[in-house]
Amino acid sequence: MKMTQLSATAAAVEKITPLVPEAPQSVMPRAVQVVTAALPVLGPDAAWGTITLPHADRHRRRIRLATDDGRSFLLDLREAVRLADGDRLMLDQGGHVVVRAAPEAVIEAETADRRDLVRVAWHLGNRHVPLAVTTHIVTPRLRISRDLVARDLLGRLGAHLTETVAPFDPEPILGAAGIAAGDEHGHSHGHHDHGHHDHGHAMKASAAVDLVGGTGADTARAAWQIGNRHRPVQVVDGWRIRASDEPLVRRIAAALGLRVLPAADAFEPEPGAYADHGHHH
Repeated sequence: MKMTQLSATAAAVEKITPLVPEAPQSVMPRAVQVVTAALPVLGPDAAWGTITLPHADRHRRRIRLATDDGRSFLLDLREAVRLADGDRLMLDQGGHVVVRAAPEAVIEAETADRRDLVRVAWHLGNRHVPLAVTTHIVTPRLRISRDLVARDLLGRLGAHLTETVAPFDPEPILGAAGIAAGDEHGHSHGHHDHGHHDHGHAMKASAAVDLVGGTGADTARAAWQIGNRHRPVQVVDGWRIRASDEPLVRRIAAALGLRVLPAADAFEPEPGAYADHGHHH
């Protein structure tokens, strides 16, 4: 009898209680475009969150990620892009995620003479060592990811080194048509020593130009950019470098806001020392 009553009650409840449809599964937002930090936010587009990543994890094309507060989204780009601090990942459902560079182990290099700092920057570029040029008060510093081989190179070049923890946001590669080179924010394949690129002979002044203007940090950036493309430079002083007169060099100068002047003297490039190719981390 009791079982019959319970069955009747259950049937009555089923009649008066509507079935609740299953909630549709939410579609994960997709980040389909990168807007660089240099471009302003236009319109009502709102930040959906931030994501903090170290340098090694900021060269991606397609991967599931999570914002700093734990919300998942899919990075789904046409090609791999080097993400820089402040870049915005535009979501297909509206809004964007702001990229932040995570603090990590880095080495900061300083020199007593500004000219030496520019020379060190060129050597790092010539070996494809990713570099960030920072400024402490008015003094430029060179920041690289902590690496035993690069630290040894910096020591041999006479730089004063400090190991610390800080965000690492390397310089973008400049100079290709359209200013940024093909692999976006960072052309950071394994770094090598190129001592065999010793351009010891002097070139005629008519074949060279001087890059001047800007700050000491800009001069160091230019030297690194030119070295990264295996072009020689002559460091005239901390605010002037001499390089071969070619479109690549002029594009780099334009991107950094440097003036290009005819070289008054012969071009005597820096020697590319330290040709020890075997390296390990």
